[in-house]
Amino acid sequence: MNEREDLRQSILAQVAEYYKEAHAQQPFIPGESMVHYAGRVFDAQEMQNMVSAVLDFWLTAGPYAERFEETLSNFLNVREVVPVNSGSSANLIAVARPSSPPPTIKTLCFAMVVSISQLQAEQYMPPT
Repeated sequence: MNEREDLRQSILAQVAEYYKEAHAQQPFIPGESMVHYAGRVFDAQEMQNMVSAVLDFWLTAGPYAERFEETLSNFLNVREVVPVNSGSSANLIAVARPSSPPPTIKTLCFAMVVSISQLQAEQYMPPT
């Protein structure tokens, strides 16, 4: 390895050490430990992947995203995967495709306003 790669490996090793110190899961003690029903779930490898991407200055989708998309599409046996940041974004992508006539979509009365607005913009539901 060269000096740059040695430094990179040293940084990634320190990230793993930091994870163990700051984020490693503690044993659950009934009656004492907090029950975490939601929240971030990650491990040292994910932190190392993130830091590795930053060291390469990939601040947008790059090699890790491409590998994720390919692996997921193979797992789901689909042609293409489009990762998004939220359910609302997924809804927007799902309805932003040509369709004539627009299909009827049923949604909850308390759906996110942005989702309802996009459905109306795409003429999936009559304006109120």
